[in-house]
Amino acid sequence: MASLKSFVHLPTLLMKHSFLKSVTCSLNGIKHALKTERNFKIQVLCGISILLLGIEAKLSKTEWCILFLTIGFVLCMELVNTCIEKTMDLVHPTYSKKVRVIKDIAAGVVTLASLVAVAVGVLLFYKLFI
Repeated sequence: MASLKSFVHLPTLLMKHSFLKSVTCSLNGIKHALKTERNFKIQVLCGISILLLGIEAKLSKTEWCILFLTIGFVLCMELVNTCIEKTMDLVHPTYSKKVRVIKDIAAGVVTLASLVAVAVGVLLFYKLFI
């Protein structure tokens, strides 16, 4: 049985990489998702389109904040979904009903976030269409 002393001290582990290195790694992850994940690309393009619509709608500062948070929320949920799917593929590379359920739930999170985003969009942009 390994003693507690044999484990790496967490603060030491965290300090091995600079903040800049951490940011670089995170940006590499986003870049990888943009290159390889179809749904993430679609959602980024939708987000950009909605931001352009926000300019046309002359949103208030509060509305801009809500819009950025909503778009960011959907994009973050897509990245979390991708992480869950990739992790499950590593843990269980062959088909499994249990893994399928986990992946479906993760995809459901993105769908729910997207539906909330649509509702927010309707509330923010209804004045353009009336």
